[in-house]
Amino acid sequence: MSASFIVQPPAGDGFKIVLTTAGTFEISGQVVSNEAGADVDHRFEGDTATSLVVIDGGLDAFQIGTTVAGAIADFRAASIVLNEGGADMDIRFEAVGQPSAMFIQGSDGFVGIGTAGPGAPLEVSRSGAGDNLWLGSSAISHGFTAVVPTGIFAQFYANNGLLLRGFADGDNTAFTFEGYIDSADPADTTPAIVMTGGKWNGATSTAPLEASETVWQLRNFITPAVTVLGSGNVGIGTGTPSETLQVVGNIDLTGVAAAQILSRTGSSPTYGPLVIRFANAPSANVEGIVFRTSTDGTHTTSTDRLTINDGAATANIAFQNSVVIIGGTSPQSGYELTVNNDIYAVGNVSALTITDRTDYPESLTQAYRAVKSLRGKAGKLDHDKLDPFVKARDGRNLSALVSAQAEVIKDLIARVDTLEAA
Repeated sequence: MSASFIVQPPAGDGFKIVLTTAGTFEISGQVVSNEAGADVDHRFEGDTATSLVVIDGGLDAFQIGTTVAGAIADFRAASIVLNEGGADMDIRFEAVGQPSAMFIQGSDGFVGIGTAGPGAPLEVSRSGAGDNLWLGSSAISHGFTAVVPTGIFAQFYANNGLLLRGFADGDNTAFTFEGYIDSADPADTTPAIVMTGGKWNGATSTAPLEASETVWQLRNFITPAVTVLGSGNVGIGTGTPSETLQVVGNIDLTGVAAAQILSRTGSSPTYGPLVIRFANAPSANVEGIVFRTSTDGTHTTSTDRLTINDGAATANIAFQNSVVIIGGTSPQSGYELTVNNDIYAVGNVSALTITDRTDYPESLTQAYRAVKSLRGKAGKLDHDKLDPFVKARDGRNLSALVSAQAEVIKDLIARVDTLEAA
């Protein structure tokens, strides 16, 4: 190959090769330049660029584009700098089938993997469903190789949304979610962790979910375990809770030394009562509501107990071992019903056997006085005229009245017998 060129000494030391016509300049064989290691530069010019490629002997740098800071590429012994001057220039790396395997956007420094238009400091994109990002460690060696290679402990997966998986080897926790507040006394209303669910607002933004729509769900693989609806209803064992808390299954309260309280507080008239309901088929011959305590702490020996009170020192109603106590908690031995106060009944009262503890008049005079005190008033008994022996708080002492009448009748019978004998 031949070409016309001139070896022209420059103004200083060294030399310059100038091609006089368009063509190439070729050097065959081994060429050593600056073998002595002097501080000399080598510069290659283009048709318009005066410093297309510069080898700076003083900096030991290979530069493209300029001899000063701001080179397109600056390769030095201790560092490699691309776009050193910070010009608005994109840098792109290609791969097989990936025209933008990695892209650095010159206007803002955003980095794109799989995209030539990153909209955030780092955007990882791929077409279709599949893995977007893996995080791995040589300290991890698990057996989920049908999902991800062993050593991968985090998987970001595009599946019509974000699927984030954690993998652990051995008997270790696979995924931990933690949040900490940088305060020794944070506000009571400031949560350390917030999980928010919502939906499309029909335009270009977000909106809250409706009351019946699901905000959050904890699953055992694919089976719902805990569900929270937009209304705030929480379901355990059900994905469609109809109450504030709905539990499908048993509730076990253990390990609590103090009283375990189901509380309904409030004084406003608009507050409703605390209602415990049980619904079953009409033909089902099963208990409706059972309150049961155990005497051995393991529920193997059970004692039915229920105490109802209105805040007083003693219970209003107590149920113990099929015994009912009203007005206290201590049953009368041998009796299934103990009432520690008066009984007021509307309607018939029927009994096969009654143990009599009736008040009895101390004298015949007291018996006559009690019977004579019975007076009518407006078609009813005048309780105000009753003798104290037969008067009760809101009526008459029927047992005392019966015993007084019995004494009066016996006395009258004796008198009749005397008259007949005469």
